[in-house]
Formats: sequence, C-alpha cells, structure tokens
Amino acid sequence: MAAGIDALIQALQRAASGENIDIEYARTLEFDIQDGNLSKAASRSWSRLVNFADDIDIRSKDPDYDKQMREEMEWRWRELTALLTGRS
Repeated sequence: MAAGIDALIQALQRAASGENIDIEYARTLEFDIQDGNLSKAASRSWSRLVNFADDIDIRSKDPDYDKQMREEMEWRWRELTALLTGRS
C-alpha cells in the first residue's frame, strides 16, 4: 500500500524538470505507506522537496545550487519509483 505517493512523485518530477513548487502545496502532501524502506525514502524525499520549495530565494540567485537541488529531486523520484516497482 502506498496511498498518496503519486502526488509526491509528480511534485518531485515537476521540480526536476524546472518547475518551482509552492511551499504550501509541498507541505500539504501526505502519503500512507506500509513498506518500511519506501516509507523512509518517501519521508526523506518529502522533507527535501519542502526544502527545495522553501529555498526558492536562494536557488534563484545561485544557478549551481538550483541545478544541484533539481538533480536531487530527479534521483529522489527515480528512487521512489524503483522502490514502488520492486527494482531496488
């Protein structure tokens, strides 16, 4: 069971592809995951997504930091997808 994780993965994908994520939206994302490894990865990814959204002012002034954060958002959505499909 991984209720709600799709919205998290979609937000991570949007962030990775260049979109800015609204901090209030990021904070409202919820998921109910029974699998321990997936739950831990989702919680870490959600926390980092909130950081990503909150750091818009820093990222807008520092292209290297923005690139680093967007790359992290990409590997996080890929990790969650792999865990969901049992490929990790």
